[in-house]
Amino acid sequence: MRALGFIRYLGEFGVSPVSYYRVGLPLRALDEFTKHEAVTYDQIGLYNMFSMALQEGIDPGETITGYDIYVISRLYRDDGADEYVEDVHSRGGLVVFDTDDDLTEEHRHLDGKGEEFSNMVGRADLVTVSTPYLRDRMGKYTDRRPIVLPNHVDFGWFARSSLLREKQHPGLNIGVIGTKTHYNDWLFLEEPFARIAEEYDVNILTAGFEPDYLAEYTHIEGVPYKAYPQLMREFDVVCCALDPEDEFNKSKSSIKALESMSAARRLSNGKVGGAVPVCTDMTLYRRTVNDGHNGLLVDNDDWYEALKMLVEDERTRNRIAYRGHRWVRDNRDIRKGYRLWKRAYLDLLEEHNGNRRHV
Repeated sequence: MRALGFIRYLGEFGVSPVSYYRVGLPLRALDEFTKHEAVTYDQIGLYNMFSMALQEGIDPGETITGYDIYVISRLYRDDGADEYVEDVHSRGGLVVFDTDDDLTEEHRHLDGKGEEFSNMVGRADLVTVSTPYLRDRMGKYTDRRPIVLPNHVDFGWFARSSLLREKQHPGLNIGVIGTKTHYNDWLFLEEPFARIAEEYDVNILTAGFEPDYLAEYTHIEGVPYKAYPQLMREFDVVCCALDPEDEFNKSKSSIKALESMSAARRLSNGKVGGAVPVCTDMTLYRRTVNDGHNGLLVDNDDWYEALKMLVEDERTRNRIAYRGHRWVRDNRDIRKGYRLWKRAYLDLLEEHNGNRRHV
């Protein structure tokens, strides 16, 4: 099997790592640990590839050929994507479309490209997603049932890289990491953060996006993804707050909890632990977070009490941090989890070769 995946440039400031987790890591592991060939283009998208080829008078399909499977992340430019899928099919290749979010715009307006997104889901030979709920959502747009491939991380990279430097914000750090899509979600934290900051000697940090109502706290500017472990290293507690009434949020995954647990820091007893994820009690987090064991699940009315407990009880905080780090190592390390991607791709290829048609 020869597979090619498209991901966004990982050196870009503020880049979303979704395509890295969903395409880059699995393909890299396939190439490293199996006899199969798998590569990624991480600095060029479909749009740029087509534009440059056309400018030079080259058939865009000739620029990248000879692969069995082409994996496109949800982070794509729609310009040229339809033509590319058609070209891949004409050459006997298969297209896998992966998404970690519901971008159909049925529940939230994003960039006005919901129709193009749904079209890509329908045209792909296989759709891969991160959660069962998202599988059911995407299943409405494709004849073939999507496959759930839970998010995994490069555990070793997080563990090694984040220990290379000391924290830049000394003390106990609590906060949020994410994009502007979380504006309404983080409103639940405004009052709890204010109370915690007033009553305890802690730092409140925001990274990625700084909503106006949290602007008084320390904000960390965007970093290239290669520095992401160092960013996560700053946090002792990561608040994964979501509005459970927002239908868009129900399709999300627990990737932020995984990142939090993976970000290593040395504990006083010598054990290595991650940041403690405190998450809104929703189905998407229950598959990853065992309340009180490797993280906390809270109702959005109980954020203050949960954060107060973690600030005051260092022993419990460290114990949860250690267990979380170990849970990711045992359950979501891509060096073992890549086998899920391998099976999905090989099954698709075997079915295609047996039937000699796209399904």
